[in-house]
Amino acid sequence: MNLTIQEVIAIVGVLAAFLTALVSLIGLRWNKQALEAKDAQLSSLKQQLDALRDRTPAELQKQMVALRDLMESEVSRLQKSLEDSNELLRSKATEVSDQKRAVATMLGYGRLFFGIDDGELLVRRLHELLYTRSGPIDYGEQELAIWSFYLNAVRLVMSNDEACSGIVSRNPEWMLDYLIKPLLACMRLRSIRKPAREVLERVCAAMERTPFSHEVPVYLEAIERAEGGFEFLGGSFPDDLRVRLRSAKNAV
Repeated sequence: MNLTIQEVIAIVGVLAAFLTALVSLIGLRWNKQALEAKDAQLSSLKQQLDALRDRTPAELQKQMVALRDLMESEVSRLQKSLEDSNELLRSKATEVSDQKRAVATMLGYGRLFFGIDDGELLVRRLHELLYTRSGPIDYGEQELAIWSFYLNAVRLVMSNDEACSGIVSRNPEWMLDYLIKPLLACMRLRSIRKPAREVLERVCAAMERTPFSHEVPVYLEAIERAEGGFEFLGGSFPDDLRVRLRSAKNAV
């Protein structure tokens, strides 16, 4: 006669309780009061064993069928869930492919109709992640995550001196507003201050080889002030640096 899982668990539980009771009886050294309590436990265990023996094969078979149906139902549910997940993944993959094609098309149109190269367009898009026309976007508790993402994206775009020099040399006139100021703002966050400074110094080195090289000393001074704790989040320079920057432009 085959037993269901529930029946096997019940029998094992009864036997375990029986053995526990037996060991306890040995340790009690035949204490009368304890023996009476253990007799009651043994009587209860005997009743449970009798109940198990009274179960007919038909009842056990019925329980096995019910258990099998339950398992098959659960397997079907899991398969359906897996199919739904795979369909969602395929849908998301299609969306990502469509977005990649849209970005590629947008970059192509920017070069063709507006004379905007890929680097300029990407840096401008990243700037929009941080600022609106009215000022910096308040991300609250997500501030560090967003600004870290921005910095890492810029580091990917300007992954080496050659890539940085290419972007800077083609677009030196907008380096201050779209790249230098946001990177200075990154330096207010201690955990990303060092990598932000490294990118800024790379940009300044590339600016030295452009017609805007006269502005570089002002940018280097701004970097030192950001290192010292001055926050450039608002996107503006201190008054004395603005005066120096204006003087440097007028002297050209």
